Amino acid sequence: MNRILIPLCLLMAILPCRAGWQALFNGTDLAGWSGDSRLWRVEDGVLIGETDDAGRKIDANSFLIWQGGEPADFELEFQARVTGGNNSGVQYRSRVVDAAKWVVGGYQMDQHPQASYLGMLYEEQGRGIACERGQRVKRGDTPEVAGPLEVPAGRLILQTVRSHDQFNTTIYGLDDRARGIQDGRRVVFVNPGDLADHGIADASYVDLVSEWTDGDRRAGVDDGGGIPFRACGCRECRGL
Repeated sequence: MNRILIPLCLLMAILPCRAGWQALFNGTDLAGWSGDSRLWRVEDGVLIGETDDAGRKIDANSFLIWQGGEPADFELEFQARVTGGNNSGVQYRSRVVDAAKWVVGGYQMDQHPQASYLGMLYEEQGRGIACERGQRVKRGDTPEVAGPLEVPAGRLILQTVRSHDQFNTTIYGLDDRARGIQDGRRVVFVNPGDLADHGIADASYVDLVSEWTDGDRRAGVDDGGGIPFRACGCRECRGL
């Protein structure tokens, strides 16, 4: 796969810093960061990385490198949007390979418009794609794809999707304006085609059943307050 890290346009906003957290981006300039000034800028409190076929053309991946230290265990919170036909990503637990050319190596959380690559694990300057979404792999010096996740007929894969006004496990409101949900957060988003295939009406109430090798375990039927989950149509991937 042809990979140029910086997309046509990447917009990233660091969330307001909560007590005990450290802000990595000051919302004003690139202080504390090192990167190609042709590609990176700050506008209206948003960090933007952009390439084109003229003055911002690149031939290899180029990174904006945080220079504030070497974190121990950490959680990183940010909001990002990728526009155009290319991809971006966030490197973590990485090493600087060439500081003058902003080349790094290590693990990357992919940000990509193609669903199979979004959020996948990629090793920059290393093994490349370790695992795409929906794949099973065997670990090793060269990851070996063992096939797709096995999903029995009539089943769907449950994955987490960050919702509007949700940061980590905290939700700051009952509405999800991005997906048209009002007055409730006990919702599972399902592709409309999958809803139809399973005979489930949009926004109807459902029970969730998880399955594992030790047998069925019922979950999500009731939270103690008499509120089940709603299955709402959303343009997520089929089978998820």
